[in-house]
Amino acid sequence: MAAACPSGSQAATEDVVPPGPVRHLDPRLARTDPAATLTIVPGGQPPRRAPWGAGLGCGARLLAVRRFSYRGASELCATKGDAGPQIPSLPGDGRSAQAVQAAAAAAAIGPRAADAEASPMQQATPAPAHRASWIWLVLAVLAVSTAASLFRIAALPALEAAGLRLLLGGLVLGPLAFGGLRQVGTAERRSLALASLALAVHFGSWVESLYLTSVASSVVLVSASPLFTLLWELRAGEEVRGGQWLGAAVGLVGVVVIALSDAGRGGGAIVGDLLALLGAVAFSVYLRAGRQARQSLGLFTYVAPVYATAGLLLLLAQPLAAPVVWPLPPVAWLMTALLVVGPTLIGHTGFNFALREIPASSVAMAALMEPVGAVLIAWPLLHTLPGPGDVVGGLLTIGGLAIFLWSQSQQGGRARSGGAN
Repeated sequence: MAAACPSGSQAATEDVVPPGPVRHLDPRLARTDPAATLTIVPGGQPPRRAPWGAGLGCGARLLAVRRFSYRGASELCATKGDAGPQIPSLPGDGRSAQAVQAAAAAAAIGPRAADAEASPMQQATPAPAHRASWIWLVLAVLAVSTAASLFRIAALPALEAAGLRLLLGGLVLGPLAFGGLRQVGTAERRSLALASLALAVHFGSWVESLYLTSVASSVVLVSASPLFTLLWELRAGEEVRGGQWLGAAVGLVGVVVIALSDAGRGGGAIVGDLLALLGAVAFSVYLRAGRQARQSLGLFTYVAPVYATAGLLLLLAQPLAAPVVWPLPPVAWLMTALLVVGPTLIGHTGFNFALREIPASSVAMAALMEPVGAVLIAWPLLHTLPGPGDVVGGLLTIGGLAIFLWSQSQQGGRARSGGAN
């Protein structure tokens, strides 16, 4: 009796297959004629040809067979009308099913293909899609690194500058969100409202900090948002590893070093540092709310209304803080357009595109390069360089973030990028 390969996704699971006619596997046909497949025939006879693809489903399902005893000859695949590839039993040689399958696969692809498959050089070469994800990730880091300098050059009131960027970004992405807006329920609306408010506080406080403290201090401190996720994880009763506590401690030491360095620059710098930290706390709230909303909403269905709503909130709040600048000077329009195209579309879209094939922890680690990129870009554009305290504090803060995110990734948690600019 032959063990038939069942239809669908099931595979045979008999521990012992009763003996059957002896089958032979001769790989020479596949090596010389790629258009033919191997068909196992009774003892001594040469293999006969079958059209390529015949019985492929059954042959592929044989890969799922895990438990077979190879005593005596047997026919593992004998579906009705199936003349495709079959794996024979080899009586008396003591080889396991895995060994027989490996030998058959090596014979079918030939020695050159087998050697090429095992080549470390070829294994190390990323697929085109994987390379595209890494290219998008590099472009995203570069794009968000320009935000601080672009806001400074625009020289608009903080709430107005951040509001225009978010509102225009939401309007550009709006057409991509129309299809999913009908799926938004009451619970999702609450999450979207909280995320919009948190994002408005994040950008409003961070852009204002750029006018009060150095670019290095502002960007490093606002990137510390992952450290504040500890508060929400503890509140939710989630497990916090020792490495996360260590990273948070090192990062907070860096924050203190930056604050002490800015203390000598006057009260305005300290206020700027506090506003940047407020932006980091607000962004951690934004991530928490977004995590709930994204359980049922698509990316553009989520970000388009959040960007637009946060932008409107900031523009409505601007008259309460300072007079609105209107009409905008040409340089302000140009910087605003660059903020929408660069940090918003290329930056955030690039991060989300990279997450398709790159682990979230790797994306978050790459986002830690944003403060470095922001300082390097501000050097020629704004003629500013970080002081010794900014450098030491920045390295400690970034190092603490790296430890925190690495520990978070080890426990299987989703490492969140701090690059929100």
